[in-house]
Amino acid sequence: MDRRSFLLGALGGAALSASWTPLRALSAAPPLDGLRLRHPTLGHIEINTQEGWIGTARWRVEGLNAPQPGAVAPDGAVWSCELGAHRLMRISAEGQVTAFGAYGAALGQLCYPRGLTLGPDGLIYLADGLNHRVQIFDQRGIALGQIGDGALNGPRGVAFDRAGRLYVTDAGARRVRVFDVGSGAQRLAFGLSEDQPFSPSGIYIDDEGGVHVSDIARAEILTFDTQGAPRRRRALRVGRGVEVRA
Repeated sequence: MDRRSFLLGALGGAALSASWTPLRALSAAPPLDGLRLRHPTLGHIEINTQEGWIGTARWRVEGLNAPQPGAVAPDGAVWSCELGAHRLMRISAEGQVTAFGAYGAALGQLCYPRGLTLGPDGLIYLADGLNHRVQIFDQRGIALGQIGDGALNGPRGVAFDRAGRLYVTDAGARRVRVFDVGSGAQRLAFGLSEDQPFSPSGIYIDDEGGVHVSDIARAEILTFDTQGAPRRRRALRVGRGVEVRA
């Protein structure tokens, strides 16, 4: 049987394992050899240089306030955000932390940020949870714009497909929404029927076009195609991390 871990989406097909609250982890992707991101509930991020959960720490960042799913930039920096501190973080390859943003609703300010991803344009797309939008930042941490303002209700996860479309898990609306980044227009919205509980959170899109969404209402991973048609559902196996057996 093919055993895969549920992982953090990252640029270029790479990924980082996640040991935070299992049902909010992201979906299956190939592991990045020799590099693991640990995120326990104790509020720290740690990069390990060995396989598995036990490894030699290259660096460790303590004292974080509910750090969220992140991504790795081409320069080796880890981008993440703090839900409780309302800020975006860049953690260099050496472990140096630079923080951006503060609590608020203006451009560049955040209110309970959730997951983020790096776009094909190299920009950072961050689910700004209770501001109900996705904010766009450059690699210097400067806010450039937003997507979905007025269309989203508590976004949690973001991911790109191979065509460059942005997928957003809109938890409050119980939908997955698809946006054109250039125009900001919504192209598609999908989910389950109204009589079924559905709370979409993490999201990952594989190279074959499978859209994998973690549903924290049902403790399942739901797989759709890029047009929103359901393809598969799998129960989550909760342990130290999150795994699925295909």
